[in-house]
Amino acid sequence: MKTKATDKVNYPPGWKDYEANVPSGFPHMGFGKDTTVGDVNRFGARYRAAKSFKHADFAVLSDSTVHGYTALIKLLLCYSAFEHLLGCLGWRQQDLEGAIPAGEQDRIMEKLRGIEGHEKFFGAAADHLGGDKGFVEDYLAGKSVNPATLAGAVRHAFAQGKLTPGAGGNDGACPGCCFVLVKFLGVFMDREFIARISKLDNSHSPE
Repeated sequence: MKTKATDKVNYPPGWKDYEANVPSGFPHMGFGKDTTVGDVNRFGARYRAAKSFKHADFAVLSDSTVHGYTALIKLLLCYSAFEHLLGCLGWRQQDLEGAIPAGEQDRIMEKLRGIEGHEKFFGAAADHLGGDKGFVEDYLAGKSVNPATLAGAVRHAFAQGKLTPGAGGNDGACPGCCFVLVKFLGVFMDREFIARISKLDNSHSPE
């Protein structure tokens, strides 16, 4: 059966509960004090776009290059949704430290460092950053860093038109690193959105 554009497919988990409880339940969900229903709806639309994106389609590029561009575009879309969710929560990047479960960050570091060419790939992304590169340098030095900062570095370098799928020196580095970060962003967004919806149950609990 063909999916209609109006069907609630690929929205964040709990989206139907969210829609059923706005606007009356919105103040109980724990979003930022200046966040509106419209802001959260825009997050939902960006999340859906990222979730729905399957692959890029080019006429004359090699399969490996297309796979790399698919990964970069997927990361760009996911980071856009993630960035908008942070705004809805009233958070900044540094506020994420306490929101990542213990051990999750180190597991992601291990996965990234197991990908051949990861150093050249993130090094290439860092070369195109205009601001602080300390977090990428820490990663390359073997330290554990917030995965969202690495995702942001890749997104920025790609969006500026300077990062290409071959930046890691081999065909697997770009898609490998990007898809690890995409999964991290997706898990984070799902967890935090579900946490907001669960506050509705608590708000209705008897004293």
